[in-house]
Formats: sequence, C-alpha cells, structure tokens
Amino acid sequence: MSDQSPSLKPLLELMQCRKLKEVKKIANKTEISSDGFFKLILLAKTENFEIFPYAHQMHCREHQPEHLHLTDKDIQGIVSNGVGELKADGIKAMSKVNQMFVERKWTVGHMFYTPDFEFWHFFYFDLKDMATENNHWKFGGSHVHYISDLNPQFTAESAWEQFISGSKSFGGDVHLKYKK
Repeated sequence: MSDQSPSLKPLLELMQCRKLKEVKKIANKTEISSDGFFKLILLAKTENFEIFPYAHQMHCREHQPEHLHLTDKDIQGIVSNGVGELKADGIKAMSKVNQMFVERKWTVGHMFYTPDFEFWHFFYFDLKDMATENNHWKFGGSHVHYISDLNPQFTAESAWEQFISGSKSFGGDVHLKYKK
C-alpha cells in the first residue's frame, strides 16, 4: 500500500509491523495525527481490499454517572431561580452540571481488520487520553492506545467484545503520541 500522505505514513508503517518489538520502536518515535487517522478510516471505508486490505468498525460509548443526572427538582431549581444570583437549589443543580464534565467518560474504539480477522489493529482512547496534560501516560500529552494481532492474548473478536462490554484495560497496549 503506497500513499503519498505524510500524515498517513506512520499509521501504515505501524500496521505493517510483524513483531511487537517493531511496533514499540515505531511508537517511541512516531506522532500520529487526526488528519492521518481520518485518512486511514476513509481508506478502509473504500472497501477495496486490493488497495487497502482492512475494513473498519468504530464504537463510541459515553458514561454519565447516575448521581449527576439532573432530577426534576434540580431543573425546577434552575427554572424558578430567575435572573440574578443563584439560590441553593440552583447552585446544587449547576454544581451537578459542572461535575458531569469532570466525571463523565467518553471512550472511542476503532478496529481495522482483514475480512478473515487474521490481521487486525485496534486504536482506542477516552477524553482524558486526549488531554495535553494530567493524563495517565508517563510521558504525558495526548495519546491513543494500540493493540493488534501481535498481542497473542487477544483475537480481534475478543478485543472488540471486551471493549464493547465496557473495558478498556488491555495489557500490553502501546501508547502512540497524538496531535489534533
């Protein structure tokens, strides 16, 4: 697969690796971009397997903590407050709204796979992974997690099912530096 797009090149190099050691080497020196990732998805969506041998599937999930959902009383506290300084019920409701932005979780997974599932690549991230500061990556910065058929503890199906069921804890994943 040849493509002249510099933003797509690091992703294609990664997907051509046949050893986990190679993946880690590329990951240490590579920064993937939203432009490159978008082009990779478009390439897979052509479904022309002679040009690009992978199909694409995506899954998003959002988790909003139950205790932060606005009740009828919360909404009424905002509505009845009127213009001006917030009263106790309005303050409580707005505190829930603000806290929702802190506690909610939004996770996205992109699976690229050959029709026989022999070769596959899974990229996933959440809102905190996209933060440029204060995320869990020891090297810091925005990043995407990556596993593939080179991770013997998973098949494409088992990785996908684990992700769909709510987990994003894959041992052996690789962090890829990400820029928008």
